[in-house]
Amino acid sequence: MSGVAYRIGDPEREPLTTPLSRSDYWGAINAASATLAALFAREKDGLGQHVDISSTEALSTLIGVLSTIGFVETGVYPKRAGTRNKDIAYPWVILPCKDGFFSMITTSDRHWLRFVELMGSPDWSEDPRYQDRVAMGTEYPEEVDQFVRPFFATRTKAELWDTFRENRIPFHAVQRMDEVANCAHLDERGFFSEVDHPEAGRVKYPGGPGRYSETPWRLRRAAPTLGEHNAEIYCGWLNLGAGALVDLRRAGVI
Repeated sequence: MSGVAYRIGDPEREPLTTPLSRSDYWGAINAASATLAALFAREKDGLGQHVDISSTEALSTLIGVLSTIGFVETGVYPKRAGTRNKDIAYPWVILPCKDGFFSMITTSDRHWLRFVELMGSPDWSEDPRYQDRVAMGTEYPEEVDQFVRPFFATRTKAELWDTFRENRIPFHAVQRMDEVANCAHLDERGFFSEVDHPEAGRVKYPGGPGRYSETPWRLRRAAPTLGEHNAEIYCGWLNLGAGALVDLRRAGVI
């Protein structure tokens, strides 16, 4: 309903769905933010509020001016772009490297010129056709890709990362899930937490959404097992007696 899926995939093929329950996640993030705003308002004026969140509305703003907002503001009907963005100067593209894929995004001329130097300043780069980055990005990006591909094809993601970091060029690898889970950068930031679970054993969980100087986040307990908090909820919060809890179990309700 949000129109986001229409932007995903190859322009010559059918649209692709968003990963997993993306709309639920995005709706929840917006709900959390809106709830915090309502709580701050209550502290100020003492009045509570009903917070109404639409996952569709939240997701429709996910990709900013390239989605619903952009169409309302400009009337431009966005299309699928596959592995590239054809609306800006070259390059904004994902290309294969020796052990996967690498993302190229250089919005500044100085970054592009550094990259050309890394390729050895080939003869084609002196051609006026390949000095107009806007035309390269919007009119014939696939043509330029063919000159760039060999540089990536002979290098691994790690080698490319080191090279671009050393030369201060903002490119990055397209990481698989196992690479994210074992990412040295995330480990250094303490993003993942390990917790002992009574059934699953020792499990590695993603961490908090941010790092706070005065109130650091930490994972206090593992995910609950099935029915672990029945007594606390039914007998505590709902004020049911212990006998009622037994009856609910016998009836197969819980």
